[in-house]
Amino acid sequence: MSDETLELVRPTKLKSTPRRLKADLSCLSCGPLVLDMNTMTLTKGSEVIKLTPKEGQLLIAFMRHPGQILPRELLIKEIWNTTYLDDIRMLHVHIRWLRKKIEDDPSHPKLIQTVRGRGYRFVPPDPEEQIQQSETP
Repeated sequence: MSDETLELVRPTKLKSTPRRLKADLSCLSCGPLVLDMNTMTLTKGSEVIKLTPKEGQLLIAFMRHPGQILPRELLIKEIWNTTYLDDIRMLHVHIRWLRKKIEDDPSHPKLIQTVRGRGYRFVPPDPEEQIQQSETP
């Protein structure tokens, strides 16, 4: 998939729930990944991974917008509630920590990809599979 075909998420879209998700449910799942949004616990196959609140918020944003580019500035604004762009370093650090927890090889990420000059995008383990939202893992 080329960068030109990817949708850039606009600021008004980050907190919205795509049509394929049902609102007011506590778990997001895609293939082997199941995120409990109440406890910020990710289950990856048989492995249970505890996420920090910021890591969890980042993963929720990514999983709710699979394949879409999330601009760095938008993530900073929505997750840290600031527009201070010097905080981009903080975003990079949290992305690195999140990749260490969820990627098979964090130095060659497949799930959370950097889109140079634009932001980040989440590529589900199986791009054809829809992200599901449910009440329980």
